[in-house]
Order: sequence, then structure tokens, then C-alpha cells
Amino acid sequence: MDGLSWAIMTNAEQRLAEIRGGVPPRRHNARTIAALTGNPGCVRRAVLDGAGVDKPRLAERIGFPSRFGQSRFAITRGNAFEAQVKADGGAELLRLVAERLGVPVPATATWTDLGADDQAARHERSRELLTAALPIPADQPDAPAPAHEQGAALFDHPLLSLDVAGRRVSLEPDLVAARLAGRFHVVEIKSFPVIDGQADPSKVAAAAIQSAVYVLALRQLLAAGGHDPELVSANVVLVCPRDFANRPVASLVDVRKQLLVLRRQLDRMARIDTLLDAVPADFTADLAADPATLVAALSACRPATRRSAWPPASWRTSAATSPGGGPARWAVRSRRRSAGSLAWRRCWRWPPTNASPIRSRRRPPRCCGPRPGCAPTPSPEIPHEYAPRPERGTALMSTLRALAKAQAVAAGVAQPVATVRHLHLADRPLVLVPLAMAGEANAPLAVLIGAAADEARLLIVPQPRNRDQRFAFAAELAGIVLPWLDSFRGVAEAVPVDRGRDVRHRYVDAPQLLVPNPAGVTFLRLLGRSTRFRRPDGDYPVHPSVPLLGRWLTFFAERAEHPGSARCWR
Repeated sequence: MDGLSWAIMTNAEQRLAEIRGGVPPRRHNARTIAALTGNPGCVRRAVLDGAGVDKPRLAERIGFPSRFGQSRFAITRGNAFEAQVKADGGAELLRLVAERLGVPVPATATWTDLGADDQAARHERSRELLTAALPIPADQPDAPAPAHEQGAALFDHPLLSLDVAGRRVSLEPDLVAARLAGRFHVVEIKSFPVIDGQADPSKVAAAAIQSAVYVLALRQLLAAGGHDPELVSANVVLVCPRDFANRPVASLVDVRKQLLVLRRQLDRMARIDTLLDAVPADFTADLAADPATLVAALSACRPATRRSAWPPASWRTSAATSPGGGPARWAVRSRRRSAGSLAWRRCWRWPPTNASPIRSRRRPPRCCGPRPGCAPTPSPEIPHEYAPRPERGTALMSTLRALAKAQAVAAGVAQPVATVRHLHLADRPLVLVPLAMAGEANAPLAVLIGAAADEARLLIVPQPRNRDQRFAFAAELAGIVLPWLDSFRGVAEAVPVDRGRDVRHRYVDAPQLLVPNPAGVTFLRLLGRSTRFRRPDGDYPVHPSVPLLGRWLTFFAERAEHPGSARCWR
């Protein structure tokens, strides 16, 4: 490395230390690296990540603390499910992965636990064993057996590394499977459930970008050893519990798109000196600084990058001497502009050509502003500056909406633009406020339910993992919901259907169930899914009202998807 590059890196490190303050940089992990792709266009976010700033503490310092942390119940459930999947040397896990990849289950498999040594020894041992576990091509004469008979190799918690903004970050995937389908496969074990063949899309997306971090690190490890990085498959095996039990199910997740986004963001953060030039000289994220100073540093506008008050002199000269932009045409435009006409505002491609000016057909003839490759028609008499475009919808903004927008900017918090929601409210609605345990599929903790404020009842589950207590809670809930539903079986009316050839009877009044948010709808849907198929006899019998409650909750959850349904009660 030459002296200039060393000086640039030294100055960048000093600048990052000044931005961070007197605290050591926070170590990155797979989750924080995956979070780098959340807002790739923000320069300040990239600088904060490059400096290793503790963003949760920074948010708490400026008055926006985190509302919730990671649930200890979710952590406990995740560790227990991972231990269950990896039991017996990963025999069940190997079968799941092989079946999902569509290959025969290997007759032999080696299990290597790489999580026992210290960090330096783990990294070196992981590199040696992963490199030695390369699949042997079947076309080589010294290949001992076909690919599926060579024996699989499972590596538990190998230690990989990745370069993030000039610092080496250690990464620890759940499992790496080698010699399956002739490639390496990253296996990620998550505790969120797959219900009816579908999982939460947001959780799957988070798992995909986190797995892409492991795939990229493993590819770099093989590339450093002179091997083909494409031996690491972009199809990640995601293992989750199925439905409401702990029975594992494997799925394939293609992370090629996440790999492209991740590479682009890491390459951008590698040029940390360029990012530092884009922020003001007084930019700071020091936790010891005044909160007002931190807010001003984090909320300042980005500097303009593609705006210019005047085209280059070479462009003006070529335009003046070209047949399409001669002195005669300039004089015509100058007279039109002096008379107040807008016909002179035309767009020219950069570099200019002899073609006619290009005018937009969908908008009034005016300059296209900071569009790349386009500049306004120059004039030697009157300098022209780019006029900023008006914000879309500004002309239709009401006074109250403009006031709410100004208050939101001043307070830093979104402001409501309405005080009421025009939704139909029944005379006797039933309000249901559920509370579920984190990390467990549809494990109710408590429910506050009632048709009036003075009639509300609180139902609790002392141990949500106890199935007997859970279904006893469902029976108690059914004892409230079902009589309320029966109270609407009163006056009925006849409705002709099928063009008067038939008559259908319906009740004139209908029940209305109110929940606090869309998550409450999801809770009721899962509760109905887990109870509507239960039987009052046989193994694990339940109260006869439980399956009926499940069918009603499923009905309400399906009706919530229709337009006009009241999901939120305020």
C-alpha cells in the first residue's frame, strides 16, 4: 500500500473515531450487516454503520428509545428448537435437507461441532475443514464414489468472516452442509412457524437477507483458497416448525437478489472516505453530545449532488456554434423570455446533438431540472438556474394538512390528520384485546373482552405452553363469545335470490367484533385455525364449544379481509 492510501485510511479512521466519540466501535454481526440494506440510500446511515455507532443508544439519547427488546421467551424457544433439530448428530436435519434438495439421503455423514474453541482457533479450524470438505467431482478418475455416496459433512456453528467498512467481522451460521447435491448449503434454523404452508413474509425476508450474509462470507472463504465461490449454493435451506407443533419442516429460499443488494452496499461502505466527504464537517454521533446537536446532525438535508447553476463552458460553446443552437435561435429565445413566454423552456440532451429539442408531452414545456443528461437552454444575457419542481400534490394540500405536516417536521413525530374514522359501529359490539407470548405460535397469555367498559373480563393463561390450560382458556372464551353471538339470532327477513326463484332467510342484525390492530386479526385467525378442528372425544378431548368458537373466529378473520371491515377501534 502506498503512502497516499495509508494517509487516506488513517484520516478516515480518525474521522470515524471523532464521529463515534469516546466509545469503542460496536461489533457487527449477521443481523446488523443485514440491516445495512434497509436504507441503502442514506449516507448518514452508512457513516454510522461504518463508524460502529451504537444506534439503539443513539436513538435513546435523542428521545426515541426502543419500545421492545428481544423477548427472552423467543430466545428460549429458538434455542430449544435448534437443539431439537440438531439432536442425534443431525440425523433428522440431514434427512430434511436432503429431501428438500431432491437428493438421496447419504449413507454416511460426519458431524463437526466448531463452537468449542476460542475465536482465532475456530476461524482457522473452520477454514481448514470447510476447504477440505469440497465435493469431489464425479468425472475425476480418483473419485471414490458418486456424489451422493461420498458422505455428507455437517458443520455446526462454523466461524466465518466478512469485511465491513475496513473491519473484519466474525459470523456464525447455524449450520453448513457440504457434499449435498455437489455444493455447500447454508442451513438457517428459525423458530417462527410455517402455518398452512405459509410463514410470515417479513420474517422470511429477514431470514433471507441474514442467510445471504453467511453465503457471501462462505463464498469469500472459498475464493481466498483458490476455489470456485459458486460451489456455495444461493438456495438457503430454512428450517422452521410446522403449524402449532415443534415438528420441523425445511424450505428452500433463493437469496440471489439479497446477495446483489448486500454486495452493492458493502462495496459502497468500503469507500468510506467518499461517504465522509458527503457529510458536513461537524457531523457527530457522540453519545456525550447535546441531544439537540445530535438531532440537528442527523436530520440535516443531504447536499445537492446533481444540480448545477450553469452548464459547462464547453457545452455552451458547442451549442452556440451548432446548427440546432445558433445565435439566431438564441436571440429568438431571449425575446420570448423577455416577453414572459414559456416556449423558450426546452430540454437539450447532454452532450448536445444537431437534433431538434426534446419537449415533454405530458407536462407543460419547462426545464426538466436535475434529470441526468439534461440541462436548460443557456442564454448569454440572463443566467438561468434550475427551478425546483413543486412537490406532487402540493397544489391540492389543504391548510389543515399543511399545518399537520409542519407540526410533524417540528416535533419529529407523525401527526394525525383526522379525529374520527367513518366506519359503521354496531349498537352492541364486542371488544376483544388479545395478548400473545412472543416466540410461540399462537400461545395466548391473556384476553380482555367485553361489550362495555364496566363489563370487561380478563382471561389469563398461567402457562401458555400447557395445552390443557390453553384449551381451557379457549372454552372460557367460548363461554363469552358464543352467547353474545346467539343474542343476534332474533328477527329474520326473507331475501329473494336467483331472480326470485328461491328465498333465503337472514337475520336483520349482525355481530361486530372489534380488535385493537391488524395483529389482533392475525391472532384470532391462528386461534381459530388451532381450535376449529379439535374433537370433543378421542385423544386430547376438548369442550364441545371450542371447535365452534374456532369456526366463528375463522369467519371473523376472513371477513376482516373484505373492504370496509372495521379492523381498528379507536
